[in-house]
Amino acid sequence: MLTRRPNPTQLSLLHAINMALMAGGMQALPAYMLSVRPDLDAEDGTLPDDPRDWLDQAKIAPLPEELDDLAVRAEVIGIIKRAGQAVAAAHLSPTDVAALLDYAGAPSPACRSALVRLAADCLRVAMDHQYELGCAAPFDLELRKKSWGKAREAKSSLAQILPGIVGELEYFGFPDYRKRANQVRKMIRDLAKLDLHEPSFLKPSSWREGAVQLQKSYTENVNAQAGWRRDGPATGFLLAVIQRAYPGCNATKPAIELLFYRRRSQPNPD
Repeated sequence: MLTRRPNPTQLSLLHAINMALMAGGMQALPAYMLSVRPDLDAEDGTLPDDPRDWLDQAKIAPLPEELDDLAVRAEVIGIIKRAGQAVAAAHLSPTDVAALLDYAGAPSPACRSALVRLAADCLRVAMDHQYELGCAAPFDLELRKKSWGKAREAKSSLAQILPGIVGELEYFGFPDYRKRANQVRKMIRDLAKLDLHEPSFLKPSSWREGAVQLQKSYTENVNAQAGWRRDGPATGFLLAVIQRAYPGCNATKPAIELLFYRRRSQPNPD
């Protein structure tokens, strides 16, 4: 248990650790099975540079007696291991992020804590994307999109056709036909209530959503007056992080510049 309120750096670390654990499969277990304690301090030098070591703060919480067995503990240990692998693949440690800032010609954060917060935010965005990819992995996303679309088309067609069938059955007035007409009426009512829009959580987020989060962290931890021209250091840094957080994405410097230009032009971008 934390004995005091986490400071902003610890909160950033906590969010990054939690998203790494989610990417490792923690969503398959009840939340009480893992206890995350961000006790390390970025200022006093006790924070390891390697985010895999941050996961050492993910302790297996005491389990209820009926669940406290080797299989459950092995699953929790596996989650932490997979989270570590995802973190290692992202290459977004504080040292990595400092190197990306330097390569882009961006200023260094004013203190170690600010660098750690920026790195933790970069890692959180990357792990959030890995978690979403993991949720979508069992599905053929293209087939899924077509299937939901066909279901909506079928609903629309039935909504147009069924009232005519009710009218035909009622026209003849036979008891059996009236019974069938009532069944079709019920189907019409049920169809009207049927929501056939696919769940959005199975659609991995766009790099643009991550870019907005990273822009906020950059302005808070590096340069509050940063501009977002395509040839500017802030844009160069952001692109480098996005390419690591969203492998294979189509982000470019002009696309980042256009994204933030459009957001500035909106009265309420959020």
